[in-house]
Amino acid sequence: GLGDVYKRQITYSDGGNICIDSSNCQGKCRADVNAGDKGAVSGQCEKTDNPFGCYSEVVAGKVQPGLCID
Repeated sequence: GLGDVYKRQITYSDGGNICIDSSNCQGKCRADVNAGDKGAVSGQCEKTDNPFGCYSEVVAGKVQPGLCID
């Protein structure tokens, strides 16, 4: 079940680094959901592989549409 996700959560050593694409990170390059509205083109490498919450992925310096997983 979904509870197992928490037990196996991976922590990335580059979490919190500034990024402009997920290729810059071990995980995904994430921005706040409303970052695109501000014209932001950088995000931060996700700290863990926990998929929950709201975020936008940054791909090639462009903020993708927001995604929420709960």
